[in-house]
Amino acid sequence: MSKHVYQLLNNVETDFSEYETERPLSEFELAALKKKVLSSVKPKKSRKGLAAAACLALCLAGLGLGPLNLPVRAAAKQLVYHIQEFFGTKADLTPYTEILNQAVTENGVTLTLNEVILDGESLLVSYTREGSSTLITPLAYVNGTLQTGGYSGGVRTDNDGIMMAVMDIDLKNVDVSGNLDIELQFLDDAGDSSWNFTFSASGSELSAKTQEIPLGNSFSLPDGSTIRLTSFRTNDLSQKIYYEVENPVESYNLQLVGNDNLGNPILFTLSRSSETGGRLNLDTLTGLIGEDASSLTLTLYACQMPKESGREPNDYEPVGEPFTISLR
Repeated sequence: MSKHVYQLLNNVETDFSEYETERPLSEFELAALKKKVLSSVKPKKSRKGLAAAACLALCLAGLGLGPLNLPVRAAAKQLVYHIQEFFGTKADLTPYTEILNQAVTENGVTLTLNEVILDGESLLVSYTREGSSTLITPLAYVNGTLQTGGYSGGVRTDNDGIMMAVMDIDLKNVDVSGNLDIELQFLDDAGDSSWNFTFSASGSELSAKTQEIPLGNSFSLPDGSTIRLTSFRTNDLSQKIYYEVENPVESYNLQLVGNDNLGNPILFTLSRSSETGGRLNLDTLTGLIGEDASSLTLTLYACQMPKESGREPNDYEPVGEPFTISLR
């Protein structure tokens, strides 16, 4: 297979809350929303060629990751970027995965929704697009209600122009333990085409196998604000650390750097953030937590974000002392 081209994605800053509704958006509303989304595209930072996805909780969009040496499966002339590949896990995700393989063609562009997984507050979507490489924006409805959170993900394109992507779409206040009716709308950058999919999915099995470990580590940032880590959440698919922030003045990018007790390097990068808190995700490109690991030892690093748009700095400084999370 020819060498793939990997791309870093851009951040899209927008506030969907003003469009929250329990009915489908009209064509006029879709165009207006798309115009708003595309009006605030900002370049994203890289770290050694990799992206650490960071954003406001309602304002994140990523469309790329750094180079990955991952296999791509060809089936019926269609390439697929599997969710399992995206997260780099060796676990069998079959019990949690809904295989859809739904295809919709609009204005000569075919978008195929390959598979989805519900992971707590995340709807993970794998899709393939042929016929265009322009930016598209997803809108997710759960049981008829538009979700107003952010999204991030990764994309890669082969030499034939076939785009394969995985998106992580935020769900707000959704109980995934039952069966959910979901509608996904993908809008192109011109706002005149959309690809619509409907399906049902449940996150009950993955939720039942998710372990949540309470944390209570607090750190003082240079602006006088306090970061308090609240929980570590892990399952076969993902590992996430949640935090709260008190009295924020400046905006910071955060990382948790360290290793497990087996010596594997561990890095958590900022995925979602707001004035009240956020989430860091395990960077699987740096390393995975060992299957037999019993603890993680991590240090918080912070980097103040520029007040105006531009290249993000990379001068992370350690904050506080290292701490340990017991996994057993």
